[in-house]
Amino acid sequence: MVPIPEPMLTGLPKELQDKVQLLESMAALAKAGNTAAEEPMRQLMAEMVPVAAKGLATTLREITKVFAELGGLSTEDVRALTDEELKATYQLLGAVGESVMTLNNKVAEIKL
Repeated sequence: MVPIPEPMLTGLPKELQDKVQLLESMAALAKAGNTAAEEPMRQLMAEMVPVAAKGLATTLREITKVFAELGGLSTEDVRALTDEELKATYQLLGAVGESVMTLNNKVAEIKL
């Protein structure tokens, strides 16, 4: 199991933070060979998936709004940005582009 990065973890509600930490502890036990940790870990993941998915869906909708605004800009609007704003926007596009490719690959692995 891949640990959740600290900045992402601290952005979660306290109850979800506690569950993530518990899940990471259970994963460490399971990895060490404690098979008794596997079923509770599975149950906890089953509880967390819908909650996490709803939160991420909300965040992705907000990000989509930013991209809709950027997509609605004219070339002239973009030329009016400061050098810093243009650089930051271009870096954002690159970072999100990489993340979207990774997400697409992960989504392709899921069979609902």
